[in-house]
Amino acid sequence: METNPPNLNLKMTAIEKLLNVLGILSYSGVIVYIIFTWDAIPNQIPGHYNEAGEVTRWGGREELFILLGIGLLLWFGMTVMERFPHVYNYRNLTEANVKGQYINSRMLVNVLKNEIAILFPFIIWNDIRVARGLPSYINTWSLVFIILLFAGTIAFFIKKMRENSLFKRVEVRGR
Repeated sequence: METNPPNLNLKMTAIEKLLNVLGILSYSGVIVYIIFTWDAIPNQIPGHYNEAGEVTRWGGREELFILLGIGLLLWFGMTVMERFPHVYNYRNLTEANVKGQYINSRMLVNVLKNEIAILFPFIIWNDIRVARGLPSYINTWSLVFIILLFAGTIAFFIKKMRENSLFKRVEVRGR
């Protein structure tokens, strides 16, 4: 089975739909925020922070669109990836566990995609905040939190994939 995995037509779960709505609302919110506050956004915004959250480079406010574009490109690219879980690389894929593995791997991509969809607008909002002379919410602890969030998400879904793979293999062998 591993050499020729089936292409199953699996419906999105309620959690995937909810996370997509949250991601879309996050991007939509920051786009509306930029549009309605454009004239009030200072001409210079932070372009880079060090590990302590201090601005190390300033750039034009147009750079907000670069960050927004990168985030949207990642979101749409990962949305396309979600549609093709059968092309991912799996270990121990069997007829008994294929559906669970596909849903789990698709959920991994969906959760990461929407974590990014919340992170990028937060960074944009924070950049505008700092440009206005307010304190930054990006610091060492926020970086640690972001790294732990992404690493934790990946570890959680890898653990679920292993459990699904091992359980289903034992179940099939026991028959």
